[in-house]
Amino acid sequence: MPSPLLVRIRRPLSFMAIASTLLAGPVFADGNIEGEWRVDRTLSLQTLTARKTVSAEEASGILAMFGAATLSFEGAKAHVALGPAPVTCAWTWGEAREIRVSACLDKRKQPAPGPAKLELSGDGTIRLIEEDGSALAFRRAS
Repeated sequence: MPSPLLVRIRRPLSFMAIASTLLAGPVFADGNIEGEWRVDRTLSLQTLTARKTVSAEEASGILAMFGAATLSFEGAKAHVALGPAPVTCAWTWGEAREIRVSACLDKRKQPAPGPAKLELSGDGTIRLIEEDGSALAFRRAS
């Protein structure tokens, strides 16, 4: 049986370890999203049509337009290039594996809309989810 002093020391230490984990924010599989992410065309065909709001033909058209899209994370900045008007946003972790973007600016440093919703999925991809639930899937560039 451990000494009473050892028990009194362990409790605060275990509480501090749990508290520091909770205060550090969400922990994800990798936890690091730094770098460039590119559209995964095969997975995006599946994620675009998963909720049946987009047909396979429409998904192919979306990929023709946005198949070269990239996401890039550098420190607290996210660079979103979905087409001819890339934006740079501030980002933070949300509570449910989402990547919250704010203060998005275009090339001329003017306010611009950012992506509707970014989410780190369990399979290690980042999903750009539209309001209808359809999504483009991005994988880390090699």
